[in-house]
Amino acid sequence: MARGALGLFLLEAAFGTAALLPFFPSGPLGKGFFTLHGWIAAGCLALAWPAAPAGLWRPALLAALGLTLLFLFLAHADKVRVGLPLLIGGALASGAALASVAWKVGEGSSGAWTVAGAALGGLFFGSVLLTMNLGHWYLVSRSLPFKLLARGAAAFGIFAIVRTLLLLAALWINPAPEGLPALFSLERDALFF
Repeated sequence: MARGALGLFLLEAAFGTAALLPFFPSGPLGKGFFTLHGWIAAGCLALAWPAAPAGLWRPALLAALGLTLLFLFLAHADKVRVGLPLLIGGALASGAALASVAWKVGEGSSGAWTVAGAALGGLFFGSVLLTMNLGHWYLVSRSLPFKLLARGAAAFGIFAIVRTLLLLAALWINPAPEGLPALFSLERDALFF
């Protein structure tokens, strides 16, 4: 159970990082920023394989890892723009692997909700990771325009709002889910939630 949850998280992290990285400009950030986050996405994908969450579509995971590694090769050679289509392909493949696991987790009528929640969770995590590292990147290059950090923070805020709206919609459709009392209980998950 714990390995499956770890695998789902790793797929979310890889998907969110790879899906949002193309929205950052390669010119001012340089190859280091893209290489770092490419390695993070590739590492998450590689670790998802042994975690083997239930429902994992392994061909999609292998495709995502392969495309992300090819992007890394090009990014390291300072050809980030040339490699961006590979990164986008890797993001789509990791999204397919993520959807296969999330669908299995939410078998039945909640499958679509689980897939949407996992995808938004991945994008939310990716926005946090990229924006946090971008803030630290200003220590590496003080000539970066401030608007990059403002855009990253805006993306983080948008994903937080959309994720909250998804949760509220799920509660509106099913106002008494079985796990809700544990989620809001201070003795269980409320502080983490």
